[in-house]
Amino acid sequence: MDVDPESEVFSRLCNSVMLVTTLIPHTAGGDLPKEVQIACMECWAFNLRLLVEFLLLKPPSNCASASDLLETWDMSVVGCQEMLKADYGWASQFVAHIAQPKPGELERNVHPRALKPKAELMVDAVACFAEQLEEAEHAYAGIVRECVDEARRTLDAKSN
Repeated sequence: MDVDPESEVFSRLCNSVMLVTTLIPHTAGGDLPKEVQIACMECWAFNLRLLVEFLLLKPPSNCASASDLLETWDMSVVGCQEMLKADYGWASQFVAHIAQPKPGELERNVHPRALKPKAELMVDAVACFAEQLEEAEHAYAGIVRECVDEARRTLDAKSN
């Protein structure tokens, strides 16, 4: 059976969105062993990096980007580009380095309360991609829209 290469990319995109929205409560506290919490945090940061790279940056030549899948992708509609690029740097520092805590700067620390706003921005950016896929009547537009809707439900549930 032949596998559509685009389906693999869209599946990975949606998996990354799911991980960025569902792993937050597992990154600190709770009943999970500390090493599992650390693994969840590192997975969260890694997937945030993947999404920013896919949507806004030029990934390595052997990797797909949003513009590879939708030639008309206009990243300028993503209103939070600079914040997401900063989050990319933050996540990169966390995954690749042992960073110093920043007292009084929650958004620069690794804590679930700092992760949710970052995840919300990312979901908004993916929603922009979904809208443009829909406008282009792309075959995978519905899958990405469903992914965005599920991510928003997950984040909204974490607010209650």
